[in-house]
Amino acid sequence: MGAPSRKMLAVFLRLIALYAACELLSLAGMRLADAVRGHRLEAGAAVLSPERLAEVEALLSPEAAEKTMTVFDRALGWGLRPDFGAGGQKTNSAGIVALREYAEHPPPGVVRIAAFGESFTQCAVRNEATWERVLEESCPGIEVLNFGVSAYGPDQAYLRYLRDGRRYRPGIVLIGFMTENIWRLVNVFRPYADPENTPLAKPRFLIAGGPLRLVENPLRGADDLNGLRTLNSDQVMRDRLGEHDRFYRRSYYSAPPSLVRFSPLARLVWDAFRVLSWKAADARGLDIIGRDGRYNSSSEAYRILEALLDQWAADISRDGAIPVVLIFPQRSDIEKWRAGKPKQYQPLLGLLRGKGIMSIDLMDAFRSCALAGAFTRDGHYNEAGNRLVAARVGRALQGWGLLPGPCARMERP
Repeated sequence: MGAPSRKMLAVFLRLIALYAACELLSLAGMRLADAVRGHRLEAGAAVLSPERLAEVEALLSPEAAEKTMTVFDRALGWGLRPDFGAGGQKTNSAGIVALREYAEHPPPGVVRIAAFGESFTQCAVRNEATWERVLEESCPGIEVLNFGVSAYGPDQAYLRYLRDGRRYRPGIVLIGFMTENIWRLVNVFRPYADPENTPLAKPRFLIAGGPLRLVENPLRGADDLNGLRTLNSDQVMRDRLGEHDRFYRRSYYSAPPSLVRFSPLARLVWDAFRVLSWKAADARGLDIIGRDGRYNSSSEAYRILEALLDQWAADISRDGAIPVVLIFPQRSDIEKWRAGKPKQYQPLLGLLRGKGIMSIDLMDAFRSCALAGAFTRDGHYNEAGNRLVAARVGRALQGWGLLPGPCARMERP
């Protein structure tokens, strides 16, 4: 072998060694990102934890399912099991949180109120201590139906009103909105947004310069539910569940192009580009929360929320009822507000005023209470917190002349 050939071979070997070193460093970088950011850059990273996989098995097992309140719902994603009574709450035959059945028509002379929303509407307490039940028992001449379902987005709550709620002919419809719920409007598979949440998917709405367009739940039946068992290794299904999911597109779970998938260096560069592109979008003011710490009215999620509330309020009015939006603050919202910071949802309050939609800001209910005595450990309202909510809602509805009589005092003395 001549001298030029040996030099070329040496250069080639150096390049191979440099490339191998870059691949190894990139692999180490992905491992570091996993440890620091809580995500994994490798293809095939786990989406469902062992606990969530156990929930999938419970949904698929008739014996285990009877012990769980959550049931698969093809249209809405999930719901509450009818006639469930194994836990602290009970449901009736319609899957409403209730100790009794309701006729489709309210009794003569009774004002029927129906509440829709997620866990702050369903409540994380026994039936007797929900704010709906406290409100009903404290205000004569009314009944309050609890259509809340834990982990719902406002879109699911709206669809449940259309399918299940309107046939009960309520005179007042309470639209429950907890301040975090805006994120759920751009989420499809719940674990993509919250790995500890229910391992099911939901429908969502898209908006692009026109009316809302519904994208149906991608889990359509038993075969899809069975597919969740192997979701951690099934990239095709993961991509299908994430097609319209903002959190999937933004996370590290989605597969890169096949040309870069098997090179740690190319994968690291690809994901770095994706992260930087999202950072640039945030810098342009496209994120859900703006730089001032409030809802960003230019974001996709906020525009969907605006259109959804507008459409829902119009549907309720056409049904002959009165829409009222209830805004549930989280404990962190109250703490920030007490510290003099602006309300994160302030743009929503202005939006509702501008559209003439009645709303009740429940932050006022927690103005002076000891927060430790109003919240459960997982951040929901406890029995005392629900009494504060019921009192605030009762005062507002009574002040607007919507109730047939005065309400008794509901707060703890």
